[in-house]
Amino acid sequence: MLQLLKCYSERRFIWLFIALTGFCFLLIALYFQYILLISPCVLCIYQRCAFLGLIGASLLAAIDPKSLLRHLGILLWIYSAAKGLQFAWEKVKIQSDPSPFHSCVLLMDFPSWLSLDKWLPFLFAPYSDCASQQWQLMSLDMAQYLIGIFAIYLFIGGMIFISQFVKPGGHHLSW
Repeated sequence: MLQLLKCYSERRFIWLFIALTGFCFLLIALYFQYILLISPCVLCIYQRCAFLGLIGASLLAAIDPKSLLRHLGILLWIYSAAKGLQFAWEKVKIQSDPSPFHSCVLLMDFPSWLSLDKWLPFLFAPYSDCASQQWQLMSLDMAQYLIGIFAIYLFIGGMIFISQFVKPGGHHLSW
């Protein structure tokens, strides 16, 4: 299994497919925002940034999947998936126990040299409070689904990371 994952991680197609899945999730977010008129909150925007990190990591690895870029892409992928999971978890906590003492801020906290909310407000500007639940499907809201999605990304990224230590032709890890 690990050898198969390592073999696949050395193919450009897989990395482009992972980037495509992240791009599809970004398109879904824009559909919710502009077609269904569901306003994003600060944590929603940070989750969009996590998807951009996944896309960037995949495209980085796709440049040359047999080189060091693959390893950098895997690490960036795991980091982005973990941050996305963290933001989704935080949003679920805020929604499940709304409190004036535990809420999200209303302004983005991007670095001054990367003020995405000013440059691309259609994609990165928050318009809602994190405690509001505006959409549900089968009694789960969007943040709960995103916990599952980011957990799957994190699991697959972790398995691919572990597979990089498998010796060719062997079943042992080479730590």
